[in-house]
Amino acid sequence: MKYQDLCAELIQMIVLEKHAPAGGRFLSEREIAAKFNISRSTARRAVTELCRQGYLVQIHGSGTYIKDRRQSRPLHSLVRCSQSYEEMGLHASRRILSQKIVPANYIVAENLKIGIAEPVLMLQLLYYANRVPLNQTISFLPISRFPGVDRLDFSATPLLELLETNYNAHPRRTDNTLEAILPPPDIAENLKLKPNVPLILFESVTMGLMEDVLLPVEYFKCYYKTDNLRFSFTQNHMLV
Repeated sequence: MKYQDLCAELIQMIVLEKHAPAGGRFLSEREIAAKFNISRSTARRAVTELCRQGYLVQIHGSGTYIKDRRQSRPLHSLVRCSQSYEEMGLHASRRILSQKIVPANYIVAENLKIGIAEPVLMLQLLYYANRVPLNQTISFLPISRFPGVDRLDFSATPLLELLETNYNAHPRRTDNTLEAILPPPDIAENLKLKPNVPLILFESVTMGLMEDVLLPVEYFKCYYKTDNLRFSFTQNHMLV
């Protein structure tokens, strides 16, 4: 069987749900090799290609699953991860990778509207859905606006909720930009990604109301895996 024919056969199985429904476990490479009387290397190549095309997703230590192409998440819901995962029926959790005070570089200072080298809390969180890492977020909070923020516990309570409770900083909007990038080595390792697999980077600033003044309260970078999620947005057209 030609490699292209094998891919076409597997795609038909996936679309027609001949082996498993969307979201279910797909055939292993060994099962594919036996079913089509081909080598394991050819089966592996086909699975890799179907993952690249968005039909399958491989979860480290678990297996290969059929990507549910009928479901998608709105882009705006993804920068606050835990709630988004729970809405998808997944168990959400997080782990603090680091929490320390560092001097603001030019980019951090510019986004937070503070001086270069002013102290900021750098908080790195790794978010999981069903114990699979899906997102790493690096947040920067100005110490001048939130004295003692480095002593707060970010392991369970959402960051903005802590700022609102402890500092009366009321979030009003978050300005986001996004781009597709290849993951830095440490991000790839934490998210269990191959270096050549792209991810979406959200770069965002949250504006909050503090004593009736609108100020930047958080600047963060959100590295989001795209291998098992689809994203959507709605464009409305005005009648003329």
